[in-house]
Amino acid sequence: IEFKFVGLTTPPLCIVKMSVADELEFNPFYRDLQTRFIATYEEIQQSCLHICIPTSSSLGGCAINKQFLDMHILRPSPILRDHYTTTMNGKELSWKISEGAFHLLQTNVVVKVPILSEEIAYNRLLKQYKIFVTQIPLDPQYKPIQESILQTSKLPRTHEEHKTYLKSLPNSEKAYQELDEATSAFLQRYVMVHKMEALVATAKKLESIARKANMSFVQCVRRESSGDRRMQESVWLSVQTYLMSSVYTTVFPALCSAHSEQDRLYEGRCRALRNKLVPEALGVPDDYHCPFPATIALLNSVDSFPSPLEKLYCIQDAMDAVTQDVRDHFTKILRYGDPQPLASDHLIALLATILVQCTLAHIPSTAYYLQYFYWPASDADRLGYVLVTFIAAMEHIRGPEVQSFLPPPQSQAPTKTLSASGHTVAPSERGGCVDGRSSSETTASEQPKIGPVTLSAKSVSKTSGSSDLGPFLSQLLENDTVTSQDFYRRKTSN
Repeated sequence: IEFKFVGLTTPPLCIVKMSVADELEFNPFYRDLQTRFIATYEEIQQSCLHICIPTSSSLGGCAINKQFLDMHILRPSPILRDHYTTTMNGKELSWKISEGAFHLLQTNVVVKVPILSEEIAYNRLLKQYKIFVTQIPLDPQYKPIQESILQTSKLPRTHEEHKTYLKSLPNSEKAYQELDEATSAFLQRYVMVHKMEALVATAKKLESIARKANMSFVQCVRRESSGDRRMQESVWLSVQTYLMSSVYTTVFPALCSAHSEQDRLYEGRCRALRNKLVPEALGVPDDYHCPFPATIALLNSVDSFPSPLEKLYCIQDAMDAVTQDVRDHFTKILRYGDPQPLASDHLIALLATILVQCTLAHIPSTAYYLQYFYWPASDADRLGYVLVTFIAAMEHIRGPEVQSFLPPPQSQAPTKTLSASGHTVAPSERGGCVDGRSSSETTASEQPKIGPVTLSAKSVSKTSGSSDLGPFLSQLLENDTVTSQDFYRRKTSN
C-alpha cells in the first residue's frame, strides 16, 4: 500500500482499492468528520487515536451527532493488543478485534461488527493512526432498516440498470417522460454535421438536455437526496447514460465519419505492429511477458456498449483483468504469488502492446466520443484515470517511440507520367505513392493528436496551444487533478 501524506485539516486517505476509496469519498459520517467535527478530528490525529467509519448503507436512520462520534473514536489499550475502548452515553465500552471483526466485551449481549478495511493514515508529524471501515456502526443498540434503492451502495452500470434506476425513483414519471420527449425531439429535428466543430456543439446540446432532465429527477427525490452526494451523482450518471444510449446510433457514426482518416491510419499502424510490439521490447517487467486473453476480449467488447460511461467501465474492467491474466499464466507455469505492481509508464507501454492485438475498431473516434460525450459527476471522477491511461496507450502506439518496430518503407524510384492536359507530373504532384506511402498519409509525428497531451512510455506531460482533448480532460490536466500515475497500483494494492 502506498500512502498520501496530508495535513491535519485535509482528509487523510491511503491509496487503497477503489471500492474503499469510494466509500470514504461518499460516506456522510466521514464527510461530517472533516467539516462539522473538524476540531475533534484534529484532536484524533494529534493524539494518534483511531476512528471507525461505518459504511454509508448502514447509516440510514442514524443521527450523526457528538454521541455517535464518541462511539466511533477508538482508544487503544496501553497493555492489550487489538483492544480498544469507546464511549457511549458517558460509559466506557471495551472492544476486541478478532477474526476480522470488533467484538464487544463485558456484556451479556453478543455484538459483532465486521471490519471491511483497515487503513493507515499519517498526521502532520508523520505519526500513524488507523481508519477502520466497518459494515455497521459500533453501537450495541443498532438496528438495521430496510434498504431502499435510494440508499443502496450498488451503483447501476449497464444501460438497462440505469433505465430501471430512473424509473424506480419516487414521483419520477413526469421527469422520465420529459427526458423521453427531449430525446425524441433531438433525434427528429437535430441535423448532424460530420465536422468536429459541429460535433462539439452537438455534445454541448446533449449535455444541456441531460442537465435539464437531471434537475427534474433531483427535484423528485429532493427530500431523500438532500446532502446525499452519492445519490445525486447516481441520478446524473443514469440520466446521461440513458440519453447517450438513445442517441448513440446517430452521434457515433457521425464521429467516425469525421475522423475516418485517423481511424484508418491508426488501424493500419496496429496491424503493422501486431507481432512486433511486445512487452519485452518496451522494458515492461518480466512478470507481464505473457498472453492477455481476458484483457483483449474485454477491450474488443467496448464497441458493444452504447454510452460513454459503459465503455469506460469496460475499459476499467480490462485494466483490472491484466492482473488476472498474469495470475492465470503463473498457474500454468506453476508459479505462486501476485505480479509486481506496475509503474504508470510501464502500464501505458503494456496497454499499448495489448491494444495492437485487439480488433477494436475506430479507437481514435471512440476516444473523442469518451472525451466530449461523457460528463463526469465531479472533478474527482475516478473514471478520469481510466480515460487518461487509455489515451496514453493509444498515443504511445502513434508516437515515435515505436517507429523502430515498423517495417521499413518500400522505396520506389520516382517516375513521371502525363497528366490529362498532357504535362509531365511528378509523383508528389499527382498524389501518387512515394517511398511506399500515399501522399494522403502522414507520418506518426504528423498525425493529428487526440488532445494536448504528449504521451510516451516514459512521460505524460502537457503541451500548449491545443484544445482538441475535450473540456473534461483539458480541465483535469490543467488542474493536475487526474493523471494516470498510480492508477494500476490503486487497483492491485492489498
